[in-house]
Amino acid sequence: MKKALLLLIAVTVSFGTLFSQDTEKGAEEYVRMLSSKNPARIIEACNWFGENENKEGFSKMVELVSHSDESVRIWSSANLGLLKDVEAVNPLIDQLEKESSADVRYTIILSITRLGLKEDAQKDRLKALRRKEKDPIVLDYIAKMEEKLK
Repeated sequence: MKKALLLLIAVTVSFGTLFSQDTEKGAEEYVRMLSSKNPARIIEACNWFGENENKEGFSKMVELVSHSDESVRIWSSANLGLLKDVEAVNPLIDQLEKESSADVRYTIILSITRLGLKEDAQKDRLKALRRKEKDPIVLDYIAKMEEKLK
């Protein structure tokens, strides 16, 4: 009976060790996926980092907010908001200033709202963007965000 119990414990510990190694290996793989040429793989990786609140891909995801593919810009922006790192706010505002897609602009505004604005300069930049905004949905949400952050 003792041998069986010890064997069960050994097997459980072995599986636990294997599982933790797979998690680390998985994060490394997702970091590599962020550099893929395939937008679907990039989006999958962005979603993994956001869902797991894993910041290992943070710097690459910040770069992806200006990717040529609109869906990559949307998902990298959205998942940066989930990572809760305020260092993403300025790069998101930078992209917002030059973004042509209303869907991406809206996603960026949602992420910025989730992250919050800590500096007056960030608030001033958003006010300037609100004056330029043409899309009524994005414009409305910027106004609501400004009210929330007062």
